[in-house]
Amino acid sequence: MNEENSPLNEKSKVTLQTKHQAESVLDITSLPKQSDAASLDTSVIDEQWAEMTQDWQSQPFIKTDMTALIKQTKRRMLQAKALLAFDVIGTFLLTLAVLYGSFYGDWDVATLIYGGSASILSIIFVSFAAKIRLASWRLFAVEPENIISTAIVGCKASLQYIKLLKLSCYALIPMMNWYLYEIVTSKGKSLLIPLLIANGSILVMYLITHYYQVKREQELAQLNKMSSE
Repeated sequence: MNEENSPLNEKSKVTLQTKHQAESVLDITSLPKQSDAASLDTSVIDEQWAEMTQDWQSQPFIKTDMTALIKQTKRRMLQAKALLAFDVIGTFLLTLAVLYGSFYGDWDVATLIYGGSASILSIIFVSFAAKIRLASWRLFAVEPENIISTAIVGCKASLQYIKLLKLSCYALIPMMNWYLYEIVTSKGKSLLIPLLIANGSILVMYLITHYYQVKREQELAQLNKMSSE
């Protein structure tokens, strides 16, 4: 079979139109001129860009202020030193009072047991608190290149101290209630009001420490994010 007369070649043939037929199909004069075309309204686009820019600028942008972070870290360190000094002095005075009451005072058995247990727990508390604080203070530095890591260490130390305070609240509740029961019932007075006052005070202390724990956890998350950037 001749390839030129094959069905594929028959279908692929293109019949050329005459000039008159082509002009009748496409009338160039009917197309709109460039001057007649509607001009593009750029005011709508400009308005949309302005809205997008305003939305982008209104988004929160956190910028690390190294000077403020250094000042905050120093201030936190001074506060921690003051708290540790307060804990040490309080523990020393409590232990001294218990020793005085044991040998020279006329203290009852319940007061001696409560005071002795409280002084022992206070010594344990101060020992752990000092260990936590000293470990963080050794790493303290004010150079901008490591201030974020130093602030992270200090924040972790604060969280450990707060958790230690919470544990002391758990230990203080049964001791306080037992002591009040022994003292108040021996005097024949009502037990409700002293228990409410004592447990309410412990609850307030616990809630305050929990508030600072949540706050420090948020700060730690932000510092970790800053260090990873």
